[in-house]
Amino acid sequence: MSKFPSVWTQVLISEVLDLNENGKPFQQGWSPQCHSHPAPEGAWGALKTTAIQHGEFWPHENKAIPDHLEPRPHIEVKPGDLLMTCAGPRNRCGVACLVERTPPRLMMSGKMYRFRPNQKVMHAKYLMYFLLTHSTTQKIDRMKTGISDSGLNLTHDRFATLEVPVAPPKEQFRIVAKIEELFSELDKGVESLTIARQQLRVHRQAVLQHAFENAKEFRLLPELLSVPMSNGYSGKPVHKVTQQRVLSLSATTTGVFQPEYFKYLDEDGLSDRDIWCEPGDVMVQRGNTAEYVGVPAIYTGKSRQFIFPDLMIRLRANPKFVSAAYLCYALSAPRIRDEMRRKAKGSAGSMPKINQKILSEIEVPYFKPDVQRRITQDIDAATSHADAIEGAIEEQLGRANALRQSILKQAFSGQLVAQDPADEPASVHLERIRAERKKADAKKTGRKTKRIKNEEEDAA
Repeated sequence: MSKFPSVWTQVLISEVLDLNENGKPFQQGWSPQCHSHPAPEGAWGALKTTAIQHGEFWPHENKAIPDHLEPRPHIEVKPGDLLMTCAGPRNRCGVACLVERTPPRLMMSGKMYRFRPNQKVMHAKYLMYFLLTHSTTQKIDRMKTGISDSGLNLTHDRFATLEVPVAPPKEQFRIVAKIEELFSELDKGVESLTIARQQLRVHRQAVLQHAFENAKEFRLLPELLSVPMSNGYSGKPVHKVTQQRVLSLSATTTGVFQPEYFKYLDEDGLSDRDIWCEPGDVMVQRGNTAEYVGVPAIYTGKSRQFIFPDLMIRLRANPKFVSAAYLCYALSAPRIRDEMRRKAKGSAGSMPKINQKILSEIEVPYFKPDVQRRITQDIDAATSHADAIEGAIEEQLGRANALRQSILKQAFSGQLVAQDPADEPASVHLERIRAERKKADAKKTGRKTKRIKNEEEDAA
């Protein structure tokens, strides 16, 4: 963080927090065995970690607590609480938000904790925005511990060492007001871009639906393959660089092959197994969320560069009947995607999955080779145009995010709003608050000592 004005000061975050009911600046939640559905209105629920988004609180992300379990009201979330995830994959550990509004009877889970700034010292939104700055999230990232990016922890003690720049209280209010004014303008633009991106996705589905809606002939999927479909192999990932790389689900979730998503393996006997990707293979997501289960993507990497995982099913198109591109487009059409989602199986709370039997029953629209080529070319042209527009949208969204970070950087280096010479320096203000707290604690201790003495005299 760059230098800040002389009337500011810098302290550990633990020094600006009030104590929770447990007598400590941080309080963790509880993770009971819950129902898979959200809590009905008025009932007790436990928040999922997904309730905490970067700067946003999503109270609907919760699970109902069974009637036989006694709730714990002391960990109920209240307006004014700052929440932070403290366990999970790297991108989900250390995420913070401010609770401004919340339904009653929602409790923190064991994978999150709360803290509350002393209102005489720090504006809650001021602290939240500071936690969203890029430099702060980097510092928090370095505080996480764990042997794998898929499961990290952020302890209270480590987080308590985070240094926070403290502006005079009145300036904090001016900073928050300016941030929200600028963010509001940004949000309007982002909303328009998001709507446009969603319209593009609808357009892509319409193109696919139109391409195959006039088919009069259908063939079962296995009839169009050169080899039987097969599941892959996930193995046990290792934390070192090897020649064996297995794809992650994220490599094909978007419907386009992304080679940066993989893990390393270090096992004997894999080179002779039929688990290696070949250019043109169509990879179908065997398991994922309801939105993505069954998504196909063409592998465009090198021969035997990657192993495909157990949660993907490999399809190898027989060029006598169909091309890989035609097959992938046909499997992406709304009718077939809806069928796969409908047939996907999974118990409550588990990942929906399809299997080879379900795929074997898929009827693929079939045309003569010249018609297939025309369909593929038409879809290529339409999607290429949509991709160009979406690329421009993503670029604009990236710029909006960069501008957001620029605003925050200015805010916490004292450059977003002007300083007021009439404001009391933050160090002086903090020292007075400390003195008041020390005096109040001493008075409390004196009352407690007097009470104990009286009780001892009464007992005597």
